[in-house]
Amino acid sequence: MSEVRLHDVVKRFSGGSGEDVAVWLRQLKLVAKLRKIADLSAVLPLFLDGAAFAVYEQLEEEAQGDASKIEAALVTAFGTDAFQAYEEFRARVRQPGEPVDVFLSDLRRLASLAGVNSDALLRSAFVVGLPRMVSTQLRATPGIGKMALSEVVSLARALMVELLREEKASEDLCAAAAKVRVSDSTERGRSEGRAATGPKAAALRCFSCGGPHLRRWCPQRKCFRCGETGHHADACSAVGNGNGESRAPAHSP
Repeated sequence: MSEVRLHDVVKRFSGGSGEDVAVWLRQLKLVAKLRKIADLSAVLPLFLDGAAFAVYEQLEEEAQGDASKIEAALVTAFGTDAFQAYEEFRARVRQPGEPVDVFLSDLRRLASLAGVNSDALLRSAFVVGLPRMVSTQLRATPGIGKMALSEVVSLARALMVELLREEKASEDLCAAAAKVRVSDSTERGRSEGRAATGPKAAALRCFSCGGPHLRRWCPQRKCFRCGETGHHADACSAVGNGNGESRAPAHSP
């Protein structure tokens, strides 16, 4: 098995947007410790690019050989200031799909940058930043204000599992209901289509008014002899029947 190199684990840092210098430094220190690298100052500059390397080059020669001074210069140039970190700390909430432990870890990072060392404040921020249903249940837990943060996190994990289970059941129920509605709508459309286009529907289509009846029974039927509506020519009493004899009205007994 080939030996893992630092460049295979730690990315180069340039100080660009989206790069967190504090996180990057922690990763570099951890890998260096695992690789048993004692002098970090000899390795750190090799992982700097762009503006970050320019900051290193501006240091005095003596400072370039001191890992703590290189770290301080990078944090000063690219780190989040305490005020900004505190604003982000106050506004930080758990993102959809974000594990509880990842959310807590980022809260710790922001608290550290902001100089917040209160476990009570960190606990409150953690509880408030969770989904509303979970946060409400945690706040209502007896003695929550005196619990260790680890206990609160354990409760939050359990409540999140229950919440996700309920959300999944609700999604499945909604999907099933939607499927039934689509099926009913499709069947109704097919039935209406058969009723509108079937041979029976076509036979009961009046050619005079378009109504669902035969033309001979149409209330708007027009007599070709007298021009009036309501009867056919063979039942017309207004004129003779062709032999000079007047016909009796169709309704006569």
